[in-house]
Amino acid sequence: MTFLNGKYQQLINHFLKICILISLLLLIPRCEEATLSIESFESGTVTGQVFSIGYPGPIPIGWVPPPYQQFCTIIVMNERNNIIKEVLSNQNGAFNFNIEPGIYYFGLRESPIKSITGPFKVEMNKTIYVDVYYDNGMR
Repeated sequence: MTFLNGKYQQLINHFLKICILISLLLLIPRCEEATLSIESFESGTVTGQVFSIGYPGPIPIGWVPPPYQQFCTIIVMNERNNIIKEVLSNQNGAFNFNIEPGIYYFGLRESPIKSITGPFKVEMNKTIYVDVYYDNGMR
């Protein structure tokens, strides 16, 4: 009888360990959310718009590129041209995200002709405005 009691005790101990592990795993996402909110205070904000710079034929005097109203992938590069982040715009081509302070260049993944804009200096707790261009080669 003591053998069965010992086996039951082992099963109960394993069950309790699993319950504790599951409880800890459920708490981890809450810790990550708190970390993300702290990081947002130690970053700058980039907000901007994607514009289409392709125009069929000669460009008229005073022509202003229209907003490129599509979902787009904004490419964020550091000073060494390494891609460090990709951000999806909304359906109107507008975007907004936080990033740590530094010098950055921006491009558009969907553009047939790559057009890089920058450098832009992002400072802590400040917002910069960036225009990113979709270039279809029509000029």
